Amino acid sequence: MVLLPASPRAALGPFLLLPLLGLLAGCAQDQGLSEIRFERVATALGDFDHSGEVLSRLGVSQAEYEGFIVGPVWDDELDPDSMAARTEDLFFAVSDDGVQELFLHDAVFVDSGTRGLGDRVYNGLDPDDALLEDPRLVDNVRTYVEAGHALVVSDWAWELVEAAWPDQVAFLAESDGPDAAQVGMSEEITARVLDAGLTDALGGDTTRLAMDYSAWTVVETVGPDVTVLLEGDALVRPDPEAPEEARLDLPLLLSFPAGKGVVVFSAFHWRAQRGPVADALLQAALPGLATNPGEGA
Repeated sequence: MVLLPASPRAALGPFLLLPLLGLLAGCAQDQGLSEIRFERVATALGDFDHSGEVLSRLGVSQAEYEGFIVGPVWDDELDPDSMAARTEDLFFAVSDDGVQELFLHDAVFVDSGTRGLGDRVYNGLDPDDALLEDPRLVDNVRTYVEAGHALVVSDWAWELVEAAWPDQVAFLAESDGPDAAQVGMSEEITARVLDAGLTDALGGDTTRLAMDYSAWTVVETVGPDVTVLLEGDALVRPDPEAPEEARLDLPLLLSFPAGKGVVVFSAFHWRAQRGPVADALLQAALPGLATNPGEGA
């Protein structure tokens, strides 16, 4: 089992103007989350996950923003310098007419290993937490979601959720600072499905999840507003000098409402799961995602 070094992470944005009324159409006060349509999607690409693979299978087109710490392990031929759009653009850019780029998208996916979402540069020691250190960025992401948008975060990008909504999810040893929750071991987990609709979609009340790298983020407990779709038993190593230990009933996929919007967190990497499983999980976690399977991106 390979134990990865400490990771990066971030939060999001500068002061931003309130979103245009047109961008909030369909998010009326009396609407439920299941009625919101998420059509315009942005993905912040990270070193260890690529949610865009799932989105492409579901026929969801995406605007991709380069957020690599070093380079994507899922495509070692992809040159980060070849990508024009940067994660900084997604979270900080404002158009001449005052609209923040973040608000041009209905849903934003922040993949594990996105630059700035952590304490240290992967494989380095230089500070790399400028995004999370800027409280305006966190405020902007919170405003973005609560206005009726979706934020989907995987694994190492957990600190964005913790920074913006600290009372919703308790990550393991979160008070010990960045990277402290990243103690899960690489293995295949039998996850228990806790959502009836997802049970129907998967054809059973369990599914296999690939935790393809060690040092994945462990959730300890969740608040009363959080819906856990998957949980499972897993091996963790909070103390690198101590043996692995088993933890039971760990939340592995969860969501919670935030204002008019929704936040989704997965402890696993979307790209590492079997296609039909990942597709079903994402559609259950974000039912308003506008999909067109078979169309591709």
